[in-house]
Amino acid sequence: MKKLRVKKGKDLIFRKEEEDAFIFTPEDANIRTLNENGAFIWEMIEKKERYDEILKSLCLKYPKVAKNRIKKDLDRFLGELKKRGLIE
Repeated sequence: MKKLRVKKGKDLIFRKEEEDAFIFTPEDANIRTLNENGAFIWEMIEKKERYDEILKSLCLKYPKVAKNRIKKDLDRFLGELKKRGLIE
């Protein structure tokens, strides 16, 4: 089981509004939209939660979804954040 910490990239501004959330990167003036699940994960990243803690929280939030499916989706989402320079 992975125990790495997910670290947020520098100078990012996160704002949550009702069902959506936004990440603003001042460096390139981009705004990225996160859905409800993305915002949930991002808030855990901001709290400096470890990967395994994020996965566990998602499994508790979605008990009817198979853990391997949640893990696959989480890995894909974190990979996208890393690719875009939003996490280290």
